Amino acid sequence: PTITYYLMDHPIFREREDIYPAPQTARRTLEFYSLWCQAVARIIDMEQPDIFHCPDFHAAMSVMYLERPLPVLLVLHNAEYQGSIST
Repeated sequence: PTITYYLMDHPIFREREDIYPAPQTARRTLEFYSLWCQAVARIIDMEQPDIFHCPDFHAAMSVMYLERPLPVLLVLHNAEYQGSIST
């Protein structure tokens, strides 16, 4: 099968010091995830897949920005956090 990679770039994406911006409750972090989810939604709308495999909480809001309904598979691979994060 053919694999297509999409690289997203924006100044907000480059303002973090680690792979995940911290603290999780900071306005800049919330802006980062909002922009990320909006960009992912645009790619999903463009590609029109049959299902969206959402890898974790930080991408889960992408479906709220979609222009059409889509089945979602949400996988929480860090379930030990159970929604609790340190900030």
